[in-house]
Amino acid sequence: FADLEKKADRGTGGNQLNNREGGAIGPNAFALPSGTIILTDELVDIAGDDNDMVLAVLAHEIGHVDKKHSLRQIYRAAGTAGLIMLIAGDVGSAMQDVLTNGAALLSLSYSREAESEADHYSVILMTKAGRDPLALARFFTALQEKLNVGAEETSMFDTHPGMPDRQKMIEQWA
Repeated sequence: FADLEKKADRGTGGNQLNNREGGAIGPNAFALPSGTIILTDELVDIAGDDNDMVLAVLAHEIGHVDKKHSLRQIYRAAGTAGLIMLIAGDVGSAMQDVLTNGAALLSLSYSREAESEADHYSVILMTKAGRDPLALARFFTALQEKLNVGAEETSMFDTHPGMPDRQKMIEQWA
């Protein structure tokens, strides 16, 4: 992790890694805008002895922090809500639900874009650190095999691009 962090935009000390038992969320990793990265034990278990898979996931999360994805998502949500209220005023709860849900669907595409950007960042960061840039694609394969999830293509309601699409892009970038 320290080797990745040295090569990242924020540099050494820009992030703080925390390991936790996943409990109800299971295998997962996520980054907070502050640079705090949470990695669950269950995710590490899926990677087995392949440390590069874990590092690739961490590089992906560092990408979210360095590219300020969480902050951008908060700004977009606040801006969209403000714009809807400015244009529509007091439209009643039914119309407000329609407008808000439409804005939520729009934000899904931004979320997918952020995920793709973080995947690309993982490939770049892993390469800079002298690690396997294809490790994130390998991790997605392990997820599919061990949890039987993610084999579908991207749909318009997904917050993340489909794993097959992500794997293809990772291979192209690498």
